[in-house]
Amino acid sequence: MYILILYYPLINAIICGFYGHHLGKYGTAISTLILMFCCLLNSLFIYGEVVLFNSRIIIDLIKWIYVFGIDFKWQL
Repeated sequence: MYILILYYPLINAIICGFYGHHLGKYGTAISTLILMFCCLLNSLFIYGEVVLFNSRIIIDLIKWIYVFGIDFKWQL
């Protein structure tokens, strides 16, 4: 759910960029509104979870370097 905030605008750009001429102005506007509203709902949920409930979120994306027991990771 946390990574979806990054993917909603990407999905929107792909839909509007590749299929915008098939959807028309109204279809692209509706798809943009729907996906940005989903992004807003997810960000409000995450805001409530992190700020109001004081939870700490660490998302490990990939392991970057592992040297002699020291582990470096890409994290969000």
